[in-house]
Amino acid sequence: MNLHALFIVLALVVAAPTAHATQSVFPARSCANCTASQMQTMAKNTMPVGITFVYDLPHHAIRKYDVYMDSDCRPVGGPSSSAVRGKGGAGTKTGEGADCGSFKAADEMMPVDPDVQEAFDTLYNSYVHDPSLASNGEILHYGVPLNPHNYPNPFNLQQVAWDYPNASYQDFMREINDIFSDKSSMNQWDPGTGDYLFGYEMASFHVGVVLSVPPGVEGQVSWDRNNMVHVSICTDNAGSPGDCAKFDVAASSGVVQIQFKGIFDKNNDIYPNANGVSPGNLTSWGFPHGGADHFSDILRNHNVYVPNSGYCSPGTHPFLTVTRDVSNHYHFEDWSCQQN
Repeated sequence: MNLHALFIVLALVVAAPTAHATQSVFPARSCANCTASQMQTMAKNTMPVGITFVYDLPHHAIRKYDVYMDSDCRPVGGPSSSAVRGKGGAGTKTGEGADCGSFKAADEMMPVDPDVQEAFDTLYNSYVHDPSLASNGEILHYGVPLNPHNYPNPFNLQQVAWDYPNASYQDFMREINDIFSDKSSMNQWDPGTGDYLFGYEMASFHVGVVLSVPPGVEGQVSWDRNNMVHVSICTDNAGSPGDCAKFDVAASSGVVQIQFKGIFDKNNDIYPNANGVSPGNLTSWGFPHGGADHFSDILRNHNVYVPNSGYCSPGTHPFLTVTRDVSNHYHFEDWSCQQN
């Protein structure tokens, strides 16, 4: 290599960008049932420049890659003289005697950082227990918490809906918050759920990752997964969900946030509440999948006169309309049949 060409190579090395020197978010992408070669190809072809992770959940494997743009410089009109990691443009002349082209590369880094490995291991534990939880972030749990004021009986979910946001609803939510307070409580309630929320989601927000040149940095892993957990706590209706309390649960920066979505019957119709606030503030309900009279029981149980729904011809379904007065009392208005 002549002196001029050597200067070009050294200049490229000095000017090479350190794209991940200040990186604080580390993407992780699934490559289910992939070989090591396929995982590296995915990192190279689909992941952004910087430190990234590719994982195979079914086989409990995760790999770490340094993805970067490389340069291939050669004398003009001659074979490639060197492959230099750094900055270059496809077909771009550099100086008088070199032609450089860029391409993407991915080098595997070993081992995977302990914080990242631990978060992935707990995700795998959840996957073994409940693939639907690990794949879709959905928890379906049979068994309503016991009501401390009516021990040992469980909460009446229809009553919880009616009382929202007061009375038995508040007692119910205290029980829910206790369950979702830490990993141990959740795993005791439903094995694997605490691993998912605390060991995978929460832990992913605070990880230490070593870059291509130590020391490492603090950051978070951004998995290609929904970070919202959809929870349904249901009574058992002959092996299928009956009435269900539904929540959205999010783990963010070390805090668990629980959003109550409502109480639903087996046909996913929301039960009413007495206060006229959302959720459950509707004054009319359709029943395209049946269950109209079962749904109306909560109104009848609170001294609202609601006759039986009666018969609707094929292709139609019952539709209940009620009204609220200024005191938020329900009054039966009408049953009708509406087209499906």
